[in-house]
Parts: sequence; C-alpha cells; structure tokens
Amino acid sequence: MAATQEQIDLLSKPLNPERIRQREQAGRQLSYIESWDAIQTGNRIFGYGSWATRVQDLVLIGTYEGQKNGKTVWMAAYKAVVSVTAMGTTFDDVGFGIDTSYQNPLAPHELAQKEAVSDAEKRALRHFGDQFGLTLYDKQQRGVGYDEDDTPAPAAAPKTSRKKAEPAPPKATSDNDESYRKAGLLAQDGVNVEEGDPKALVEYMQYCMEHGVTQEKLDEQLAKAVAKYGAIPDGWAEHMLEQAKLRLGGGA
Repeated sequence: MAATQEQIDLLSKPLNPERIRQREQAGRQLSYIESWDAIQTGNRIFGYGSWATRVQDLVLIGTYEGQKNGKTVWMAAYKAVVSVTAMGTTFDDVGFGIDTSYQNPLAPHELAQKEAVSDAEKRALRHFGDQFGLTLYDKQQRGVGYDEDDTPAPAAAPKTSRKKAEPAPPKATSDNDESYRKAGLLAQDGVNVEEGDPKALVEYMQYCMEHGVTQEKLDEQLAKAVAKYGAIPDGWAEHMLEQAKLRLGGGA
C-alpha cells in the first residue's frame, strides 16, 4: 500500500533532537537513535501490524580468544542483513555486531547477533528518511530540529492575589514595530506579534536568514506559531533560536 499524505507529512518532519543519543567510537563522537525508538517510530508512522522486518542473513564473521589483564577474554562478531517493508516498499541493509565476555566462550554470541540485527534494521529504516536517523549521516544535521508541534506551549502566568495584582504588560511600542519590520515580521496581515520580545525575534530571524533559511519559510513558521498560540508568546523566539543553532550548526 502506498504512503498516505499523513504518513508523508510525518516522515517530512525534522528529527527531534531529544531522540538523539551520543556514543564514542574509535575516538569519534557518533550520533544515533536507539533501536526501541526506531521500532516505536515505525509503529507510529506506519501503523501497528502494517510493516515488517525480516532477517535475510546472519553470518558469524569470526571469534577471538586471548588474554587481557591476566584474564581470558572471548569475542564474537556477526554480520546481519535485514529487510524492512512498509508502505509498499522494501529496503535491505547490513549491520554489524561484536561482543566480549570474560565468563565463557558462548556468551558473546548472543549479544553480538542481537546487535547486528538491530543495527541492520535501523540502517534499513533510515531509507525512509530523517525520522529514522537519515539526517544523522549529514555532518551538518540539517534535518534535526523541533517541529512546531514539538515546541512546548508557554507557561501559564503565575497567579497573583486580588489585593496585589500585577499591571498588564505594555503593548508593543513603535520602536518594536520598526524592529519587527526590519526582520520582515509584519509581512503578513493580521499577525499579532505584540506579546513577543522584538529583539529576540529579530535575532532569531536574522540568524536563520544568515544560514540560508528563506524569508518565506520564516513567515510561514511565524504564522503557524501565531495560529497555535494566538500571538508570539514570550520565550518563543529564544527557544527557536536555540534549536536553530543546534540544527544549523551554530552550537547551543
């Protein structure tokens, strides 16, 4: 069955950075998503029982027995080929697993096989796009970021007593309006930006445009935020700037 528009929309979203894990391998820091996360994402996007994985091949590459720190050590390494079928499409890929044991020569075989299969399954799933970690193969990780639906809603204002109620925040000044205009934030009629911090919004828009994001894309993002919250909430621009720096390579 071909992909639905809803599935295409889900697959087109950026990879939430909170799903990314880090590990060091051969002196390098690698980014990856965990196996359970990949399976859970497959169930969420493809549907329970609507996709399948199959181990096509599982081969023992080799074993090793030696001494380390005065103890006997056993190692086993496996290669797996796994196919993933979803939305009428099948992708195959290869994975590798290796494990070490100081207990007995059979123990490393179990975990090495599981690791090889999990690795191959995740590598096959990556062909479906960024939701399965494809963007992590991009050094700039341009497909990593928060979708508007992932952006936390602004915190509710603290309650105040009736006797000591705080005055309402001031409306945007003409200077604020000018700052918005310089950033292109008033390009769309009816966009209410009075609740946001003009300086933070300007910094966010300027940073994105300096890193290749178009004004049209930013206007679209702004309109979605306004549609969701009714106005640009306090703290929204700071949060989006932080995520833009993570996604566009400027650092946190």
